[in-house]
Amino acid sequence: MKITIYKYETANGSYTNKGVEFLINKTTQKYSTWLSYTFSRNDYEFASFTPSEFPNNVDIRHSFSVGYNYSITNNFKASIGANWRNGQPYTTPVTGNETIKKGNTTRVNYDAPNSQNLDNFMRLDASLSYSFQLSKKIKANLNAGVINFTNEKNTINRYYKVDPTTTDKTIQVDNKSLGITPNASLRINF
Repeated sequence: MKITIYKYETANGSYTNKGVEFLINKTTQKYSTWLSYTFSRNDYEFASFTPSEFPNNVDIRHSFSVGYNYSITNNFKASIGANWRNGQPYTTPVTGNETIKKGNTTRVNYDAPNSQNLDNFMRLDASLSYSFQLSKKIKANLNAGVINFTNEKNTINRYYKVDPTTTDKTIQVDNKSLGITPNASLRINF
């Protein structure tokens, strides 16, 4: 019987993060654009665990973003951006032996830590900005935008809990990112 329940263990260990980031940016009077890529490896190491080294909870190996801002007039600007990244790691229960009883408590019987990854994350955003004078001394800026305007159904976290109706099974819980999210703001400077 395989039992890996690090969630309930206390141990001393270390955390290592290694990576590289690339950014390119071009700006003119009318537009600004950028492109970035990040490769990152984030690992835990605990000598008392088996395996002793495994991916950190936020180990996102590849991340890519691109953005474009355009000045339609001196006062009116439009922006669009995209984010893509690998899904973060998560830990599944042991297949066929999903829970374990310890005393009067039933717990999830976790398999190898962070050995699975969520689906890749993708999001597209857009916004408009309009600046204007309310008076000689008062400036205003009106912003409107939409986060995730393609309404991607991104899972950003996954965990498991014991099924209360049958304690030998688990329930998968997925946390989702926001769907289409419009927003607006008005800033007044005086």
